[in-house]
Amino acid sequence: MTSTTTAAVENERTDELHIPSEETSPWLTETAWYSFWSTDLEVAVHIYLRFRPNLGVLDAFVYGWGPGGSVPWDTAYWKDVHVAMPASIQDMELPIGLRHTVVTPLERYRLSYTDTRGYNGTFGFEIDVDAVSPPSYFGGKHFDQPVRMTGWIELDGDRREVDCLAMRDRSWYRRGDFTLFRSAYSYALTSADAGFLALYAAPRDRDMLVDDLPLVGGHHATAAGPAGLTSGERRVLERDPQTGRPLRLAVDFACEDGERREALGRVRNGIALAANTNMLSWMSIVDWKVDGRTVVGEDQEIWSPSLWRAFRHGDAAEVSP
Repeated sequence: MTSTTTAAVENERTDELHIPSEETSPWLTETAWYSFWSTDLEVAVHIYLRFRPNLGVLDAFVYGWGPGGSVPWDTAYWKDVHVAMPASIQDMELPIGLRHTVVTPLERYRLSYTDTRGYNGTFGFEIDVDAVSPPSYFGGKHFDQPVRMTGWIELDGDRREVDCLAMRDRSWYRRGDFTLFRSAYSYALTSADAGFLALYAAPRDRDMLVDDLPLVGGHHATAAGPAGLTSGERRVLERDPQTGRPLRLAVDFACEDGERREALGRVRNGIALAANTNMLSWMSIVDWKVDGRTVVGEDQEIWSPSLWRAFRHGDAAEVSP
């Protein structure tokens, strides 16, 4: 085993930054993402950290949104700040007011944020992140982990409690800003052994503008552990006629154990954001109907802007109601 491989294994075990010394591409990218929402389901928050070690830059996103649809300039809170690349994320404190602490690797984390510089007063949060189950890997350099998020969000003088089951994810690989892509990420969790995570993507050999996407990965949580997903599809049943954001969704998937499942989703609220110049994402909090019960989860619909523009201008097949 080479020293580089040994370092990579150690970094994975400690959930530290993965920075291979021999990789010189400016597009080497590492990410860390967290999501949570208030118990009254009025405010949702994402933290998205995009590290570019060979450029010496960390792009730190902190944003929150409320009911309906939002764009960055009228959402509840929005910050996208470039700062110097940190040496570690174990106890990372950024000049924007964000602190990220690895309490126990792959088991417990702590997130805090304070910004008192806005017109309407303080925006901030204190969140404990506790693993519900071990991470599941998609490929060799991306994992998703079910977590329980507890704490509070403060917005415009109001403090809201947080207690939700959500996902966090990490990735580390070369990721340029010019590749065309179209994908989606949907999940709903009720416990460590009940819920689903499904990843979808448009193949390059078919129309990338159609409004249904085939499954490319994910798992269904069971009492015996996660069961991998083998096939499936995500369909948008209804879009907002003005913005195009998803309003109603359907996902189905087949599991390795032979079980086939379906979930219907009604979007509660959402935000459009651009994590880079080649990524438009609709991030939505969704009421998923799974096995006869409603579970709050998320859906992320991701487009390259040129694909989205073509889709909205009518170059795609008509969306079914």
